[in-house]
Amino acid sequence: YLQHVLVGEVSSGVQEAMLRKSWLRSLPVSRPNQQRPLALEDLFLRETFHSLAGQHLPYLFGAPEDPEVQSLLRSCGVSVSIDQQSLLKALSYLKDHEVEDIGLAATIYSELHRLGFPGPDNQKILLIPGQGYLHKGDCVWKPFTSQLLRRCCRLEVLSEHYSRFGPEVRGPLESWVRAGPEGDAFEICDALKQAILCARASMSKPHKLQGKPTVQPDEAADELLAASKVAIACLSRICVGKVSEDGQIARAENESNMGSVAFNNFVQHRMIVVPGSSGSGCRLLAMREAFWTVAPELSESPAAASSLQLHYGGGAQDLAVHEFFTQVLRVQPVLTVEDWQRMAREQAVDGQDAYDDDAEEGSNVQEGLDLRQPWAPPAEQDLSTFDVGAAVNEAWRRVQAIPPPADGPEAQEEQAQASQPSRPRHWQRVGFVGERRNAIPVFSVGDEFPPLPANLPEH
Repeated sequence: YLQHVLVGEVSSGVQEAMLRKSWLRSLPVSRPNQQRPLALEDLFLRETFHSLAGQHLPYLFGAPEDPEVQSLLRSCGVSVSIDQQSLLKALSYLKDHEVEDIGLAATIYSELHRLGFPGPDNQKILLIPGQGYLHKGDCVWKPFTSQLLRRCCRLEVLSEHYSRFGPEVRGPLESWVRAGPEGDAFEICDALKQAILCARASMSKPHKLQGKPTVQPDEAADELLAASKVAIACLSRICVGKVSEDGQIARAENESNMGSVAFNNFVQHRMIVVPGSSGSGCRLLAMREAFWTVAPELSESPAAASSLQLHYGGGAQDLAVHEFFTQVLRVQPVLTVEDWQRMAREQAVDGQDAYDDDAEEGSNVQEGLDLRQPWAPPAEQDLSTFDVGAAVNEAWRRVQAIPPPADGPEAQEEQAQASQPSRPRHWQRVGFVGERRNAIPVFSVGDEFPPLPANLPEH
């Protein structure tokens, strides 16, 4: 009878059978100490699943092992065998009932992989203790290399929880999620923005990260420049490419899309980090304020301290980092004196202080270029009236006024001017240079008297 009402006749009763089956599956089931209502389709056959899940699943007891009974139970939604569908159902039940047993979850992942499960689509089945069951898009296997970016990243790192399990667990999980956040421009920019928000906050009101421990503002400010260098290096690899040992750039596969993501983030926020003017903390620049290097005339100016080449250049990725700043973010390649003066005038007209109002009071993070320090380009020397002949004559006059040394030990005052005197030096005239009337005496100096040549020429 049950077979008839559940399966129905092919000719006319299939639709009715489906309705009856749906009704039977949703029948409520009473259970001792039950906290939430259960339906028939929520049950698992105890003889099959107890060794896998222990007391964490709701069981059907004492069902005959008859194949026809097993088939009928399966038709009513009861899980009677370990397959992909029943394992996913078990994870769904564990999620709904907030069971966070990581050992059980790891076992189920291993079984799913053994049964050929390709990985989750939209199911939230990846358990992070304390955070619940998450979507694969919210997880990665490895974290950022920067400690600050790691603490500010919204993604959960599976290796921190599952690396202690064997390859039968680690292997599937690594294949189901992204390797890490450093290959995604959105995740890199998002983590850097969160780090900046943490650093800009005040000590009395730190920035709160969703689902993450709070990062204190002073900690974030101290680590922000180093974290930014890691972020820029990662962005240069995926938005431009990787620089090989011979200095060539191997272009990134998805450089255009990743570059657009980075540009859209940096154009909306001040996200370029350089050291602060006071030697502590850091300063945030917008793309229009930043520059890769300065013209030679500005090498001694305050602007030189904010050049991106000084803080981000020089590494193995130097070519790619330069291209990322100047072509992807469209930062000015060279800041000239005219640029510096124009920016100072614009800031004065706009009435902008070097410290933006967006930063919290007492923050270690400064905003915008510091144009308050007075500086003027060095005046160029006018060489149009310089008389070379007069300069030579004056030098010759001064030389002639200097008396030659005398033969014998060096005077104490002269010895004190020597670079590293160890004992008195001796001067000895060894000849003359020039004609007899204008001859210039030539002296030798040393610790001992040199032997005189037999026939010393006079010129």
